Amino acid sequence: MKVLRNSRVSLFVLATCTVLFFTGTVLSQAKKPITRQGLVNAVKSHASAPGLIEEIKVRGVDFQMTAEIESELRAAGATDQIIATARGNYRAPRPKRQRPIMP
Repeated sequence: MKVLRNSRVSLFVLATCTVLFFTGTVLSQAKKPITRQGLVNAVKSHASAPGLIEEIKVRGVDFQMTAEIESELRAAGATDQIIATARGNYRAPRPKRQRPIMP
């Protein structure tokens, strides 16, 4: 019983640290859209689904959802809500402004 309790506490501490690390990483970025690999990594790290959904809504994603990406996210453990939110929050890259050519 004590071993089970210790493993639950360890798992809780690990999950909390992971979420805090992910949150710190997210906050240190300049609100750029979340990359495909970034979302996969966050899902794999067991970050909280409501937290991920909120970040996706705020920042968007830099990829358009395809069947292949959906499969990758599902394999990583993404919920239907995470996938639907990512699908609806694609942020197209901004066109780079061209600098005027000086004569």
